[in-house]
Amino acid sequence: MTVDQDFKRKLDSIAKQWAAGEVEDEWLFDDFRTSDVGKLNPEQALANMRLIFSILDRYDDESTVTELVETLICLARQSATTEPVEELLRSKSLLEQQFSEYGEYAKHKLSELFRYYRL
Repeated sequence: MTVDQDFKRKLDSIAKQWAAGEVEDEWLFDDFRTSDVGKLNPEQALANMRLIFSILDRYDDESTVTELVETLICLARQSATTEPVEELLRSKSLLEQQFSEYGEYAKHKLSELFRYYRL
């Protein structure tokens, strides 16, 4: 499984802009999920999930992290499996700790990801 380099570049760019508050389009992440995640096959979706875990630890602001988790949820659905990637299992307690400081919406999104995998 290989990560789509275009997907990686776009996601990196969007996350950086979002975290820096340089985004005028509030639908930027949503548009990315619709256009880029929707075209992936299950194997590509799994590979790109692993990529997001390498990006997640670069950010600590609630909005960016929540958008990345929402992207993980979309990739999980696209992957067509309920077998969690190893990175999620390794990061679970760290994510729970990080999200404990966030608002209800963010906590709900993390919970949605865990529920998908029955964790």
